[in-house]
Amino acid sequence: MGFDLSFMTVALKAGLSAVPLTTALSGGAFAVSFLCGTVFAIVRLNNVPYLSKLLQIYITIIKAVPAILLLYIVYFLIVDGFNAFSEALRLNVTSKNISMNVIAVIALSLNGTVTVSETIRGAFLSVPRGQYEGAYSVGLTGYQTLKRVMLPQMIPVAVPVLCNNLIVFIKMSALLYYISVTDILNAAQIPATINYKFLESYVAAALIYWAICVALEKLSKLLERKLSRYRDR
Repeated sequence: MGFDLSFMTVALKAGLSAVPLTTALSGGAFAVSFLCGTVFAIVRLNNVPYLSKLLQIYITIIKAVPAILLLYIVYFLIVDGFNAFSEALRLNVTSKNISMNVIAVIALSLNGTVTVSETIRGAFLSVPRGQYEGAYSVGLTGYQTLKRVMLPQMIPVAVPVLCNNLIVFIKMSALLYYISVTDILNAAQIPATINYKFLESYVAAALIYWAICVALEKLSKLLERKLSRYRDR
């Protein structure tokens, strides 16, 4: 059986219909991961008693758990846990009322927070310690030091890696197929359930992911050049 190019076009159109949802879920998870990861990085850099140790344990555990396994754990914890909670409070709602999209964002965020946290932490560490001491010696406050000294130097370092993190989120969204979220991969496979031409659907999905990732890489390079010019000034 040869490769059916016309059917790949059909699968491509089906996959494109899921691009808005995939980008929304990936972007939402990335935003949550960025906020939480920044807090994690600041806590660890400042060696906050007890909390920094707990975060280090969390990061170590999540790093060792495959993304697909974490997705299943979050899924069953939320579904079974919510049902038990609802039953205990005698609520008229069940896990069926929870959107799979919410579970998807939570699972992606738990995994992504670790990566983003390491990115932010590395960007902070890239600023020489003497820069902090010099800023304090001339009377700058902590906020002024962050705004005028740290951010202009760390952002150009963090942006390329953060854009790469976002690309990873986009690719990880393909795992959402396993909890019945209609992402790009799932949508592209739907037409193939009739004639079993899954190769064409897989190639179509790969082309969509490739196009999104290339666009993000171009945007990253453009943003990096602009930030570098700002830093040079």
